[in-house]
Amino acid sequence: MTGIKHVVVAISLMGLLSACTTTNTGPVAPTAAPIVKKVPQRALFKAVEDGDVDAVRNAVKYVNVNSIDGERFTPLHWACYFGDNQSVSVLIAAGANLNARNSYDKMPIHYAITKNRISTITYLIKKGASVVKKDTSGREPLYYAVIDSHVKSINAMAAGGANVNAIDRDGKTYVHHAAALGRVEAYSALKAVGADIATGDNLGNSALHLSVGNNFGEVTEALIEDGASVDHANVQGWTVLHAAAARGKSEVVDLVVSAGGNTEAKDNVGRTPLHVAAEKGNYEMAAGLMDAGANVNAADKDGLTPVDYSMKHKHPAVSAKIRAKGGKVSAHLKK
Repeated sequence: MTGIKHVVVAISLMGLLSACTTTNTGPVAPTAAPIVKKVPQRALFKAVEDGDVDAVRNAVKYVNVNSIDGERFTPLHWACYFGDNQSVSVLIAAGANLNARNSYDKMPIHYAITKNRISTITYLIKKGASVVKKDTSGREPLYYAVIDSHVKSINAMAAGGANVNAIDRDGKTYVHHAAALGRVEAYSALKAVGADIATGDNLGNSALHLSVGNNFGEVTEALIEDGASVDHANVQGWTVLHAAAARGKSEVVDLVVSAGGNTEAKDNVGRTPLHVAAEKGNYEMAAGLMDAGANVNAADKDGLTPVDYSMKHKHPAVSAKIRAKGGKVSAHLKK
């Protein structure tokens, strides 16, 4: 037993000596690697969605600020959509790509425009966001302000350098689109910042052609008041009245004729607006044109009259209406 006690005491003394020696030589160097905080990518998107700018500020320290979700939206896309200017500022300061494209070929500024976030639009432009890059349809960001009739966005984009006369792949300007959709407020905003109202698209159609063809009286009236030509002809030789005759309503006739529109203008094959109304079966326009003095027996290059057109295309009501005004088939006129 005495021997065992001696061994135990010896071991204890050795341990104490070891502890004292270790203490005297300074702290032991750590053997484990430093802990690096890991933040999942989704945390940044969640912070933006929640509008938690502190969480956004923290997340960008550890997560790629240009991370993308399943539809290739970046955090900046979403911050612009939500109009969270504080998060937008933090993301841009952290290196967010101002012109990143998502799966829909849209940049962050598109979403600020769509949601009419004026201060966000202005800040993005100030920081270098493009106002002229076109999407796959050949349209610049301003187009989306026009179709939604966001007047303040139109003004902000124009002030930021957007080309108010840009054309898309069809040769259409923003004024064309405003006219075609009946966006009279957007049209007025564009006109106020210098947009041209006379340009023809790839088919030669003016904005006025498109407004009358879609029965948008307010835009038609505004264009005429601003001096748009009522006798401008497209590549088919169609004037504004020809376009109206195809799909328009009689109120358009009054507007255009009052502005000097010619009811006897002929297209490339000799058709007058009444020929077109007869061909399309547009009873209301045919009546309106005749009330405005259209020649019911005008002949095209083949000698065919409006009655011939209405009969050929099987529009008996229009045919009867024209006949009631003295219209005849070409064969009877030759006798």
